[in-house]
Amino acid sequence: MTSLLPLAAEGVRAGSRQLDWIRLTEPQRAFLSDTATIALWRDGNQLGKSTALALDAIHRARGTHPFQKTHRPPVDGLVIGVSWDQMIPLMKKIWTFVPKDEIDPGNSFRPGFGITGKPPRIAFIDGPGAGSVIHFATYRQGSTRIAGATLHFVTMDEPPTEAMYGEVVPRVLRQRGHIRIGMTPTPDMPDQTWLRALVESGRVSEHNYGLEAKYCWPEGFKLPWVSEAEVTDYEGSLLEIEREMRMRGAWDPVVTGRWLAGFTGLNVRDTPAPPADAFYGVGVDHGTAVGKQAAVLIAVAGRGTDRPRVWYLDEYTTEDASTPEDDAAAILEMLERNDVPVDAVDLWVGDIQARSRHDDAKKSNKLLRRELARQLDRKTRAAPAIYPVRKFAGSVGFGLRQMNSLFVRRDDEDVPDGMLHSRCAMLRKACQQFAGDSHDPLKDVLDAARYITEMAVKPSRAKVTFRARSLR
Repeated sequence: MTSLLPLAAEGVRAGSRQLDWIRLTEPQRAFLSDTATIALWRDGNQLGKSTALALDAIHRARGTHPFQKTHRPPVDGLVIGVSWDQMIPLMKKIWTFVPKDEIDPGNSFRPGFGITGKPPRIAFIDGPGAGSVIHFATYRQGSTRIAGATLHFVTMDEPPTEAMYGEVVPRVLRQRGHIRIGMTPTPDMPDQTWLRALVESGRVSEHNYGLEAKYCWPEGFKLPWVSEAEVTDYEGSLLEIEREMRMRGAWDPVVTGRWLAGFTGLNVRDTPAPPADAFYGVGVDHGTAVGKQAAVLIAVAGRGTDRPRVWYLDEYTTEDASTPEDDAAAILEMLERNDVPVDAVDLWVGDIQARSRHDDAKKSNKLLRRELARQLDRKTRAAPAIYPVRKFAGSVGFGLRQMNSLFVRRDDEDVPDGMLHSRCAMLRKACQQFAGDSHDPLKDVLDAARYITEMAVKPSRAKVTFRARSLR
């Protein structure tokens, strides 16, 4: 068999089903052809792992797998991931490829939420997979969601915990089923020593290639979906600690260097100035030592585009504990010396509340806003609204990766997309030295900068992206 699908077209044909024309890359074909009971694709980003997982699950449910024998439908399968939010991209691919005329009309996909239903599932009511069901669950639900289930196949999206893997394996034993795992390791993933040992012992079949253009080239296409130049740009945008993981699927992070390796002396410049229509934002962090505070003023041009430019204009830091009164006065002074009126600041983002266990020192967005109102001689509701930062697992790396990407990118005149004014002495030091220690005092001003960067630049745009050339 030379191809998964007909070679008559490179794009969507009118009236055709996505499943009928998808083309495969070399790594995708190898993974789909693996007949091992348990197969793992551990690799970098953008190599098409999710597409391969989606195709494998659909073909097993329909009994139409093009590369290996599978159970005759009806069968029960399970797709399981870290959380519902994290599984949305895989759910979207499954929904894209599944033949809609073969599934229950009540099944649907809701952007931002994933496959719908309580519990979410896709039920095949017609076609070769009639009677089959693809169920969905999360690692966070633990064993309660799958207790007692008898499954023909399980698809695990992203690094599982050892406990979750231990719950899944017995579910496929009775039917002599198969387990497929796709993952890009990250610094904050659950410990994977156990899975690594299974691979090294030969009990789990492993696939690994590394992000290169030649591995992103579907057969019959004129171009890969990512060029070597785009790969190079993407690699440069990554934090040093995660680079080998996100590029080549390395098991372990690099822990020897500073995180913002893309920041150099070229990023410290006082010109050019932000344009007149720039978007202004202030980020506030309440400090690793309670009672301290840091704030950063930024300007953004091209907000919401693929090439935003950010100016880190000024900072407020203090070596000693301060009061909300001190903080408000210093922030207002920072705005004044930059000729930015309070009401010209488009967005304020602040840290969660901090309180000392040993005294009454307390910092919060509410207290800061109240003090800003007092010093501006306004009612509190007329003072700037300070929105809480969004914190989640991996959020530090997410925000710093955005900043690193801005520092790396440059225009044709070699002007970087991320620039620090010479006034930002502590932020410059943090960019040059921060190596991941959560107790490092330099993290305070860096947090203030990343908080406002995340929300002012638009997360989906503040990173090196690949131009889509095909579905993957």
